[in-house]
Amino acid sequence: EAAEGAQELTPDPRPRAAGGRPAGAGGIGVWARVGRDGRLPSVLHPNRARAQRELRPGMLGSSPPWNPSRYHSAVLRLIGFFVLVFVVRSLLVHVPVIGPLFARTGWIGLWLTAMLLSFVFGRVGERMVRVQRDRAEVRRLLAVDSPHAHGKVGALLLAQGRARAATPHLERAVQGEPDAAEWHYRLGLALSARGERTRAIEELRRALEIDPERGYGTARMRLAQALFEAGEAERSLAELETFERLHGPTPESAYRRARALRVLGRREKARAALDEVGTLAREAARYQKGGAAKWVARAALARIL
Repeated sequence: EAAEGAQELTPDPRPRAAGGRPAGAGGIGVWARVGRDGRLPSVLHPNRARAQRELRPGMLGSSPPWNPSRYHSAVLRLIGFFVLVFVVRSLLVHVPVIGPLFARTGWIGLWLTAMLLSFVFGRVGERMVRVQRDRAEVRRLLAVDSPHAHGKVGALLLAQGRARAATPHLERAVQGEPDAAEWHYRLGLALSARGERTRAIEELRRALEIDPERGYGTARMRLAQALFEAGEAERSLAELETFERLHGPTPESAYRRARALRVLGRREKARAALDEVGTLAREAARYQKGGAAKWVARAALARIL
């Protein structure tokens, strides 16, 4: 009790009955020992920390100070959002086709505008969070300056569509680990995305030399694509035929084979390959049907053009 410092006895604030006893106390006076700081002493409560958590603001001692700036900023953001809704709606009414929808629907138009802005802000917020997370991951990986770490960073940047930023990291990885097919493959993809077809073909071929089955034929498919984009349709067709012989035809390989055949002037075979795209898509496994739909759509467009 001496460690608790100076304390005072505070009577129970309940109204008192006759005789000076607290009402409802069964005739026994109830007293609570409270320190000068408004805290319960441990002598009355064995778990002092738990007791403090159970106390609501205002029960004992003073409540936490009110922070007006926090609420003012929230109110200002809400007002700004609704002002932006009115401004965007006034702009949308002048857009062809959808303008009358916002102009004639009154409050419904405002509601639709608010939903549209909420969706846009949500997507932007998600992107900002993802960017911050990716930056933190890059800093974590580069905490160790090694070729493998640079390769991981390059692969991460490439997955984000930042081929130019990924290239120096992947080049560092290739120099430090020249026998890793993964880094040659990723560097080939980055160079191909930048339009450097010759170097991309070299890196993709090197990846296949190290690991001919890399990615269940993905590296060979990307090599065929790079060769076609470089204007080497004959060599691209040869790589596609090798891919289909080793891994079987897929909707993507049939579509790319049709394009190469068309460039080479073999139109009958090209049309047959386009028809094959739909058949292969229907026969694909369930988990592959989502990706196959893209090649079916491209094949249909190729028939028209």
